[in-house]
Amino acid sequence: MNHRFLCMLILAGALVGCESPPGAASTVARLPATQTPTRSSTATSTIVSTPASVDTPTAAPGATRVPTVAPPGHTATTTAAPQPTPASQVRASGKVSGSMTYPMDRKLPPGATLTIRFSTVISDFGHERVIEEQAITSIPPSPVGFELAYDPATIGPDGIYTIRALMHAPGRLAWRSETHDVITQGAPSTVEMALKAPDAIGTVTGTLTYPGDSPLPPDAALTMRLIGAAQVANLDREVELSRFELRPVPAEPIPFLVEYDPAAVRADETYTLYAEIRAGGRLLFFTTELHPVITQGAPASVEVTLERPETIPAVTGVVTYPGDPKLPPDAMLAVQLYDLRYLLGDGEPILVAEQTIAPIGLAPIPFTIECDPATISPSGEYVIQAEIRADDRTIFSSQGTYPVIMSDHPSEVEIVLK
Repeated sequence: MNHRFLCMLILAGALVGCESPPGAASTVARLPATQTPTRSSTATSTIVSTPASVDTPTAAPGATRVPTVAPPGHTATTTAAPQPTPASQVRASGKVSGSMTYPMDRKLPPGATLTIRFSTVISDFGHERVIEEQAITSIPPSPVGFELAYDPATIGPDGIYTIRALMHAPGRLAWRSETHDVITQGAPSTVEMALKAPDAIGTVTGTLTYPGDSPLPPDAALTMRLIGAAQVANLDREVELSRFELRPVPAEPIPFLVEYDPAAVRADETYTLYAEIRAGGRLLFFTTELHPVITQGAPASVEVTLERPETIPAVTGVVTYPGDPKLPPDAMLAVQLYDLRYLLGDGEPILVAEQTIAPIGLAPIPFTIECDPATISPSGEYVIQAEIRADDRTIFSSQGTYPVIMSDHPSEVEIVLK
C-alpha cells in the first residue's frame, strides 16, 4: 500500500515538472488570426510581425522598410521607401537657354518669324548642321526667352557648337544677332542675344507671272534673288544682296517686294533679279531673261516672267547609312547641291538644287538631282551633301561635302551618312 502511494506521488511530480514555470516565454510565436507575414522589399529574409508581448526580430541588413508592430486583432502595415528609376529608363538631356532682345522702336515686318538656331559646324567650308531650332511666329515684346533641348550623347567635346537668332519675313532683310559659341570648350550654356535691324533699306518691287495652265504641287516654293555680277580673279562671280521666298506659291500674277542694304550696292555694278519655282528639289519654272535693277539707270520696279526649263540630270549616285536601323515613319532623305562661290549673309552657301525622298527604302538609296544648265556656271564650286531627318531632327548626315561637276570632279557619287 505504501509502495502504491509512493509511486503515485512520483508520477504526479513528473507531470508537474513538464509544465512551463509562470511568466516564461513560449518558444513558438503565434500570429494573431488577422496577421500575415510581411516581406521586406529588398531584404532576403522574411520579417514577421509579432504580438507586442514578444520581442520583435531585427530586419536583415539592407532592408529598406521595417514592419509596424500591431497588437493582436490589428493588421500590420508597412511603408515602402521610394525606389529610384533605373538608369536605363532615364534619358539624359541638356539645354541651351537665354533671352533675345530686339529694337522696340522698329515695326516688325508683316509675317515675321523669329528663329533661334542651335547648330554645329560640319565641314571645312563652315557649313552648319542644325541640331535644334525654335521658330516663333507670334513674337512677344522684347526680351524673348528661349530654351532648346539636346541629347548630350550626341555632343562631341571637341566640336564647335553655336547659337544665333534671326527674324525674317518674305522679301525683307533679316534682323540678325551675332553668333555665340555654346556648351563646349568652356563656352556657356546660357546666352543673351540681341537682334540688330538693318540700318537702311532699299527695295525692288514688281509682279511675277508663270505659266498657269496646270496647278502647282502643294510643296512648290518661289525664290527670288537680287544678285550682282562682279569680276573676281577674271571669273564671273555672283554676289547676292537679298532674296525673297514664298511658300505656298499663290496664283499669278504675284506682287513682290525685295529689300536690300543700300550700303552693299556699288554704283558701277550691274544688279539683276533671278527667280525660280521648285517643288521637291525639281526646277519647275525660272527666269530665262535677267532683269537689271537699281543701278546705272535701271528701274527699281520690274515685271518678271518665268518659263519652263530644259532640265538635265546634274548629279546622280547612291546614299548609304550605317547598318539597317528602323527609321521613324516620317524619316526623309534630302540630297542637296550647293554652290560655294559665295555665301548668304548668314554664312550659308547657295542651294542650287535638292531632291527629297520619302519614304526611305533600304540602303543604298539611288538619287538624281536635276537642274537647269543655265544655272551651272563654269566657275562654280559645287558640292553635294545629304542627311536623313525625322521630327525636325537630323538622324544621319554626311560628314563633310562631296565636290562634284566642275574641275574634273565626278557627276556620280556615293554619299556615306553617319
